[in-house]
Amino acid sequence: MPWKDSLRRLWTGRQAASIATEVVRRCRPHINERIRPRAACMELAEARGYVRARSAAIVQDQTQYLLSKVSARKLRQSEIASAALESLVDLVIAELGATRQQKQLHRKAA
Repeated sequence: MPWKDSLRRLWTGRQAASIATEVVRRCRPHINERIRPRAACMELAEARGYVRARSAAIVQDQTQYLLSKVSARKLRQSEIASAALESLVDLVIAELGATRQQKQLHRKAA
């Protein structure tokens, strides 16, 4: 019986990760359109908090929607939404940092 529980946990973890990835994919265009332009004017630490706060409701809604489409009895919405939110925030902040570095290099070259 313990091996069945281990297998179930492994499957559930993979399914949760897959759903979290899909949540990020679905939320990213909305974040890029509405949240990222404002965050671009902020310091990275401030932008991280801003993106997290403004994205949380969007991520929660998308997580709830996707879980309603999947037979996911054992999956916890809060864990999936948290993982998706962290991934989304890291992605947006990394993009903002890369954009700023490119602008600084362009200014030095000019």
